[in-house]
Amino acid sequence: MKCSFHYILPALLALLVSLESKAQPSPKDARIKDSIIGWQDHLTKADTPTKPFITPYDTFSLHQQRINNLFVQWMQQSYTPVGGLGRYSKYFYYQKNNHYPHSYGVMFKAYSVGFRYLDAQGHFAGIAETWVPFHVSVNSVNNAWGIYYLNNDIDYYFTLPEEFYAESRQNQEVMQKTDPKINPYVHKYLTNVTGFWQTTYLVPGNKLPIVQLTKGEFLTLTEAAIDRHLANKKKELESTYRNSPKDVSYFYNTEVESMSRVRNGIQQLKAKHKSDWNEPAKIRTTQPTLLDFDGSIDPFDIDKFEQGLNKYGFVYRFEPAAYARCKADKPQWITISIAYAAPSYGNKAYEMYRSVMEFINYDYIYNYFFDPEKVKGQPYRPNNEAKQKEILAGYNSPGKPASR
Repeated sequence: MKCSFHYILPALLALLVSLESKAQPSPKDARIKDSIIGWQDHLTKADTPTKPFITPYDTFSLHQQRINNLFVQWMQQSYTPVGGLGRYSKYFYYQKNNHYPHSYGVMFKAYSVGFRYLDAQGHFAGIAETWVPFHVSVNSVNNAWGIYYLNNDIDYYFTLPEEFYAESRQNQEVMQKTDPKINPYVHKYLTNVTGFWQTTYLVPGNKLPIVQLTKGEFLTLTEAAIDRHLANKKKELESTYRNSPKDVSYFYNTEVESMSRVRNGIQQLKAKHKSDWNEPAKIRTTQPTLLDFDGSIDPFDIDKFEQGLNKYGFVYRFEPAAYARCKADKPQWITISIAYAAPSYGNKAYEMYRSVMEFINYDYIYNYFFDPEKVKGQPYRPNNEAKQKEILAGYNSPGKPASR
């Protein structure tokens, strides 16, 4: 299936926590928050791949599909949902004319449940819009936002928020409470903390195959994109108004005038930034458009807009060789990402967060893919398994069958 790369807005997580804390549960429902609910979804024979997964724009091999199944097995050993019902969805990322490297993975969710929300078999059913997530993926960069006017079928450009950037005071408070390297257990790996998101990359050499663009490179690419944009716009208008050449001409000329202002704006920016042409392109929005260069604002002028209302980040592209390497059966890197949660967020969110921080066996996963001789013949086991069992033993059953 096609999957959006941005799985959930962290602000939604905070909202859900707030709403749940204000709800008045029934006595039976009150027991749920301190109960092991477990997983609704489990792998079955139907999950065993028998043929490549072919999409209009990409093909995912049998081995790559099996890797997603491994993620499910490993994560369900590492995390047992408490106070919520566990579900997961496997995904394969593909998109026409948006050349993100070959990427796939699994999103795991914990949903709130209640005795008023049972299915026909008397099992808990997840309450819509109450889930909190974490995800494990191959060849993906968390919090990357595509720059669509630059992207095509051979290149992918994107922004990444500056590390430790907080778009709100709440984000800042969260990061003040957290280890900037996430957790001592993952300090040796490549990590990133931005807003609520905490991401660990398992990649040889602790380096992703991405390149940061300079202001000069970004302006040059943006200027070159104008003619491509106008050509695509003309095709779009000719398709929309195929029986009305006058409409095609009118709307196309309007677009030409708009892009003329963009051309002039870029020339002004080139002159203004001649002295810092080779500095990193740090811009004031996560997903710029061509209209951001029409001269009304300076996209690089971070200090003149109100932080907290806009995001900003650096501009990147993938190394050209990464696209072919990512299509191989062997992953180029593994991404494990979760939104921060404290005990005050409730057991549903916190036990998920604690499990991702303490019980996922990062070393085993790294070695399995990048140094397999170290784990040859060894099954996956959670990290700190004794502590995991001790914590789970402190929770109870909700008093109603929840498994399927």
